[in-house]
Amino acid sequence: MNKVILMGRLTRDAEIRYSQGESSSVIARFTLAVDRRFHRNNEDQTADFISCVAFSKTAEFLERFGRKGTKFVLEGHIQTGSYTNKDGQRVYTTDVVAENVEFAESKNAAGGNADFGGAPSAPSPSGAAGDGFMNIPDGIDEELPFMVYMGYPTLPEMEIIQPEMLKTYSDGNKVYCSPSDLYAELDNLLDNDYETVWTTTSKYASPRTYDMSMELLEVTEIKGIMISQVLYHPMADKRSPYFMPSQITIQVSTDGGRWENVTYFETNELGRGSGERTLLQFPDGPRPVRYVKFTLQDGTDQGGNCMITLGDIVFYK
Repeated sequence: MNKVILMGRLTRDAEIRYSQGESSSVIARFTLAVDRRFHRNNEDQTADFISCVAFSKTAEFLERFGRKGTKFVLEGHIQTGSYTNKDGQRVYTTDVVAENVEFAESKNAAGGNADFGGAPSAPSPSGAAGDGFMNIPDGIDEELPFMVYMGYPTLPEMEIIQPEMLKTYSDGNKVYCSPSDLYAELDNLLDNDYETVWTTTSKYASPRTYDMSMELLEVTEIKGIMISQVLYHPMADKRSPYFMPSQITIQVSTDGGRWENVTYFETNELGRGSGERTLLQFPDGPRPVRYVKFTLQDGTDQGGNCMITLGDIVFYK
């Protein structure tokens, strides 16, 4: 088994570059200063400086937030390699490939730890949240998803917001969608039954974006949102996974005028299996909601056909 878990501070801003080729991707290189738990009294060095590399979405996260002194916890694996330098000598390398990176403390707890004269000083306990959610540094929470990915294990006890608690629009549906698809069963999204689905009725040559809105009859304390994928046979139906929404953005409001972005997800961040459910939960507990907007983008299959099929989008409290 090759598995590494580290917690430490960036010694400098993450170094970002882009790979060459038709499908370029982001690569982030950085050094993490990790405090040593034990050291001799006469040792000046109290931390190890570990070379790390990240790719794709993890690298994009570090491109935005990988600043000198920021404390992260990362999970990854060790990768060794070698190259020949300009003098013809063989040089061997060891890096930690970061597969997952999260903030390890709030910005306030970081205090004056952004400057590295040598090893970083160990911070005092940051009052980490006891609910299991990572602390988000102050000033950037508007850029991060507000809702927390909760996975799709056995569902906890929850009270589902029933369709009758939603306004009925003039077309007879409780979900308004633009562009409209007259033959799509929009209300199937609300019945908490992933065997009944919402699917666009035509395939398109390029992805379309759908703006969907729902209105509760009154302001209601909402704990979170559950998104369910369609139920399909993985061996017999190999196309359904491609037609799951490629992007989902959710906004909420209490008055229909002031909107707050609460989450943005791409398909690969949601459960993609047959009937899999993803719970998105407000980390600070229930919050008042009356109006909800969803923006969804078509999925695309290997033949370039674009459409959406989705089981449920339901609220719970």
